[in-house]
Amino acid sequence: MRRCAVIAILLLCFCSLPSTGQNPEVTGSELLHKMESKIRSDKDYALGYVSAVYASYLGTPGIPPDTEMKKVLKTAHKYLKHNREKLDQPAAPLLNQAFEQAYPKKTKS
Repeated sequence: MRRCAVIAILLLCFCSLPSTGQNPEVTGSELLHKMESKIRSDKDYALGYVSAVYASYLGTPGIPPDTEMKKVLKTAHKYLKHNREKLDQPAAPLLNQAFEQAYPKKTKS
Protein backbone atom coordinates (compact mmCIF):
# COMPACT_ATOMS: atom_id res chain seq x y z
CA MET A 1 0.00 0.00 0.00
CA ARG A 2 2.79 2.44 0.90
CA ARG A 3 4.48 1.72 -2.44
CA CYS A 4 1.28 2.69 -4.26
CA ALA A 5 1.12 5.95 -2.31
CA VAL A 6 4.71 6.75 -3.23
CA ILE A 7 4.02 6.11 -6.91
CA ALA A 8 0.96 8.36 -6.78
CA ILE A 9 3.00 11.12 -5.15
CA LEU A 10 5.73 10.75 -7.76
CA LEU A 11 3.18 11.18 -10.51
CA LEU A 12 1.68 14.22 -8.84
CA CYS A 13 5.07 15.82 -8.18
CA PHE A 14 6.58 15.40 -11.59
CA CYS A 15 3.64 15.36 -13.98
CA SER A 16 1.03 17.81 -12.73
CA LEU A 17 3.12 20.79 -11.65
CA PRO A 18 4.41 21.88 -15.08
CA SER A 19 0.93 21.64 -16.59
CA THR A 20 -0.52 23.89 -13.89
CA GLY A 21 2.16 26.53 -14.41
CA GLN A 22 3.71 25.95 -11.00
CA ASN A 23 7.46 25.71 -10.54
CA PRO A 24 8.30 22.01 -10.06
CA GLU A 25 11.72 22.89 -8.62
CA VAL A 26 11.80 22.25 -4.89
CA THR A 27 14.61 23.86 -2.90
CA GLY A 28 16.75 21.97 -0.43
CA SER A 29 15.16 24.02 2.33
CA GLU A 30 11.64 23.05 1.29
CA LEU A 31 12.57 19.39 1.03
CA LEU A 32 14.32 19.37 4.41
CA HIS A 33 11.26 21.02 5.96
CA LYS A 34 9.00 18.31 4.51
CA MET A 35 11.38 15.56 5.65
CA GLU A 36 11.28 16.89 9.22
CA SER A 37 7.56 17.64 9.25
CA LYS A 38 5.15 15.79 11.51
CA ILE A 39 2.51 15.92 8.76
CA ARG A 40 2.11 12.59 6.97
CA SER A 41 1.54 14.13 3.54
CA ASP A 42 4.77 16.15 3.85
CA LYS A 43 6.75 13.03 4.77
CA ASP A 44 5.17 11.09 1.89
CA TYR A 45 5.99 13.93 -0.51
CA ALA A 46 9.62 13.90 0.66
CA LEU A 47 9.78 10.12 0.28
CA GLY A 48 8.39 10.33 -3.23
CA TYR A 49 10.72 13.14 -4.21
CA VAL A 50 13.85 11.47 -2.83
CA SER A 51 12.80 8.12 -4.35
CA ALA A 52 12.40 9.68 -7.78
CA VAL A 53 15.75 11.47 -7.67
CA TYR A 54 17.48 8.32 -6.40
CA ALA A 55 15.90 6.16 -9.13
CA SER A 56 17.07 8.71 -11.67
CA TYR A 57 20.56 8.69 -10.15
CA LEU A 58 20.69 4.91 -10.48
CA GLY A 59 19.16 5.01 -13.95
CA THR A 60 16.39 2.61 -12.97
CA PRO A 61 12.72 2.95 -13.84
CA GLY A 62 11.31 1.66 -10.54
CA ILE A 63 11.36 2.59 -6.90
CA PRO A 64 14.06 0.83 -4.86
CA PRO A 65 13.00 -1.55 -2.05
CA ASP A 66 11.87 -0.05 1.27
CA THR A 67 14.99 -1.26 3.12
CA GLU A 68 17.22 0.53 0.62
CA MET A 69 15.06 3.67 0.70
CA LYS A 70 15.40 3.95 4.49
CA LYS A 71 19.17 4.26 4.04
CA VAL A 72 18.75 6.65 1.11
CA LEU A 73 16.39 8.91 3.08
CA LYS A 74 18.83 8.98 5.98
CA THR A 75 21.64 9.90 3.57
CA ALA A 76 19.57 12.67 1.97
CA HIS A 77 18.48 14.10 5.32
CA LYS A 78 22.02 14.06 6.71
CA TYR A 79 23.41 15.78 3.61
CA LEU A 80 20.80 18.54 3.68
CA LYS A 81 21.27 19.15 7.41
CA HIS A 82 25.06 19.36 7.07
CA ASN A 83 24.98 21.63 4.02
CA ARG A 84 22.60 24.34 5.17
CA GLU A 85 24.47 26.98 3.14
CA LYS A 86 23.25 25.21 -0.02
CA LEU A 87 19.58 24.88 0.94
CA ASP A 88 18.45 27.73 -1.29
CA GLN A 89 19.52 25.64 -4.30
CA PRO A 90 17.26 23.15 -6.12
CA ALA A 91 16.87 19.93 -4.14
CA ALA A 92 17.46 17.43 -6.97
CA PRO A 93 21.09 18.45 -7.65
CA LEU A 94 21.76 18.52 -3.91
CA LEU A 95 20.44 14.99 -3.57
CA ASN A 96 22.57 13.89 -6.50
CA GLN A 97 25.62 15.30 -4.70
CA ALA A 98 24.63 13.36 -1.59
CA PHE A 99 24.20 10.15 -3.57
CA GLU A 100 27.52 10.64 -5.40
CA GLN A 101 29.29 10.91 -2.05
CA ALA A 102 27.49 8.02 -0.38
CA TYR A 103 26.95 5.69 -3.33
CA PRO A 104 29.58 6.40 -6.00
CA LYS A 105 28.83 4.76 -9.31
CA LYS A 106 31.30 2.07 -10.31
CA THR A 107 33.06 2.78 -13.55
CA LYS A 108 33.54 0.04 -16.06
CA SER A 109 37.16 -0.82 -16.76
